[in-house]
Amino acid sequence: MHKNKIYGVMIVFLILTVGILPIVEGNINPNGENTVQQQGYETFDLNELIQEAIVEEEEYIISNPIEWKEYSRGEEMSHDVGHYKPNEIIVIFDREQFDVRYVGCFKVGNKGYGIEDTIDELNAGIIEYNGDDFKGFIDQVKALTFVLYAEPNFVAQTCGSPNDPLWGQQWGPKKIKVPEAWGVHEGYTPITIAVIDSGINYNHEDIEKQLCRPNDWRDVIDGNNNPTDDCGHGTHCAGIIFATKNNNKGIAGVADCSVLPIKVLDQFGGSTAFIIAKGIMYAALKSIELPIAALSMSIGLFGFTVLMNAACRFARNIMRVTLVAAAGNQAQDFDYPLMGIFCAPARFETTIAVGAIDKNNNRAPWSNYGGSKLNPKKFLMAPGVDIISTTCDGGYQSWDGTSMATPFVAGVIALYVSKNYGDLRWPSIIEKKLINSAVDLGSLGYDKFTGYGLVNAYSFIKNTKDLEVTLPDNLEEEYTATMEFTQEQQILGNNYT
Repeated sequence: MHKNKIYGVMIVFLILTVGILPIVEGNINPNGENTVQQQGYETFDLNELIQEAIVEEEEYIISNPIEWKEYSRGEEMSHDVGHYKPNEIIVIFDREQFDVRYVGCFKVGNKGYGIEDTIDELNAGIIEYNGDDFKGFIDQVKALTFVLYAEPNFVAQTCGSPNDPLWGQQWGPKKIKVPEAWGVHEGYTPITIAVIDSGINYNHEDIEKQLCRPNDWRDVIDGNNNPTDDCGHGTHCAGIIFATKNNNKGIAGVADCSVLPIKVLDQFGGSTAFIIAKGIMYAALKSIELPIAALSMSIGLFGFTVLMNAACRFARNIMRVTLVAAAGNQAQDFDYPLMGIFCAPARFETTIAVGAIDKNNNRAPWSNYGGSKLNPKKFLMAPGVDIISTTCDGGYQSWDGTSMATPFVAGVIALYVSKNYGDLRWPSIIEKKLINSAVDLGSLGYDKFTGYGLVNAYSFIKNTKDLEVTLPDNLEEEYTATMEFTQEQQILGNNYT
């Protein structure tokens, strides 16, 4: 039954039994709680996390004003506007006054609006608006005392595209010294990378034995545990990370690890900020049960998004999972886009952004870039041109894109965590060592076109020195929690099979 119909039945039932269903105008939180206790981690202030996301996104909006445009399926996306899903608005509520776990509707002016879908942990939901003046209505919602923020549900897409048609063709792993890294550590199968993408062909000959537990897989779009890849993008990215090696088939992935497939992209390679944020939150919460070393996100969003920003803050700063994302393929500065491209989540301060190089160490001409020596980003390069990997039809194909570069970095993180398991929940350590072990490209030190340089798997895994790296102050977190269990206790204690 459609959720709107469910609301209708509920309203009729409540009117018949207890009178009129209240439509929220003020405080409606049975517990009046804003702080959240996440299993295994300290209490955190949800409103503070949301406010930090609002500050980052609104600073970006001021520097990069953008036109909004309603998106129509099949329409070619132009990069000078933020395309949003028609009629959908993301609303983030103040949990001290309004809790989406208990309330399903609220009032704007004299009209009530039902919440269509929610992300409970961020106290956020989707509402539908079919009236005129879309921007004006969002401003009205923002002005409500129990609302922290409201925004369009902007559209996202993949950051990779097919090129043409196995170890002999795999120049990427060799370029970043993966074979040398295998001499130190080949990986550990239970270590998991969450691939937030278009799903996976779990019957592919080169990846079927490397997936994590099927009951943990997730299709966020359809709300089930069957993330079948009908686009191909997710299968290609996953193969780069963990395709089985030494099996006389196809290609070899970067690490002997597992992949948690989370489907947020549809058959056309499209998605929305809300769906992606749900996927990020699902992966973050799964890290309680699974040893998730990183989230690999080969996606790019057109528009600003407080909700996705908050989800990434939750994943990294609360659940302590390392985040890796594609810089995008528009040949633009993702801090100051010439035509208004908002490359999220790569531009977030919580995320490692990955650009693409070719076989000759040249930045791919379409690879986005950003930052400066005075304002460096967590920005690295990896192979992203003519990258052969697995496809959803069971074969192999070469693709281009920062989408292909991103899983190389995620796979290298899996190798590192397999050897240094104590750093699993210390993203700041992983980020620093990854940056310090990179091979400098371009001008000496950080430069806006190639960041800190090319990821180097061998140096990253072998290097144990803590060198100095400047990161934003709010990312130099001091965790008081310690890992007081062995690798085997963590894996077996969670009944990993």
